[in-house]
Amino acid sequence: MQLAKGLKGITEEQLSEVVIAYEPVWAIGTGLTATPEIAEDVHKYIRSWFTKTYSAEAAEAMRIQYGGSVTPETVDELMAQPDIDGALVRVCLGDEEARRRSRSGGGGAC
Repeated sequence: MQLAKGLKGITEEQLSEVVIAYEPVWAIGTGLTATPEIAEDVHKYIRSWFTKTYSAEAAEAMRIQYGGSVTPETVDELMAQPDIDGALVRVCLGDEEARRRSRSGGGGAC
């Protein structure tokens, strides 16, 4: 699993410096967005992995962002999911209000 390999040797104390971003493989470079339900299911699984591997406290504190395409039309439903802590925005969303709603402040050059 990518989490186990990527976090090998990382202590629970060091997790405060880690942000996880999930993007569906089928969405990479396509502009497609996972449904809020699909994205939430994967984020919930990732959070449960942190519970099993570290602790419930570490899992709750972990920042897990949606890394796929986010648009003004999809941002609110994605951000309403309990296990999605923001969006890793690499490109312009098309409007500043949607970017603000993504809680990430944007990560790309606009």
